[in-house]
Amino acid sequence: MEELAALDPHKGSWHSTSYLEMGLHDQPDILRVEVQNKINQLEEDTTVDTILLLYGVCGNGLIGVKSEFNVALPTIGDRPRPGL
Repeated sequence: MEELAALDPHKGSWHSTSYLEMGLHDQPDILRVEVQNKINQLEEDTTVDTILLLYGVCGNGLIGVKSEFNVALPTIGDRPRPGL
């Protein structure tokens, strides 16, 4: 969780942080439902405009997840990089 806090450049500027159950990456269909449910909850909050998802893309658990907001999904280290 310290790593996540280090990503906040203005220390405390994030509206909220949510954590989902560990191990959902092993159950991509359940992961997809849980992430979509959380996004749907966030879309009800008028102060939110961007969602940062810190999940890998292995298992394709995020395919089909939709949002009206900007969604950032870093994939560093999750996919082979060209030339490596």
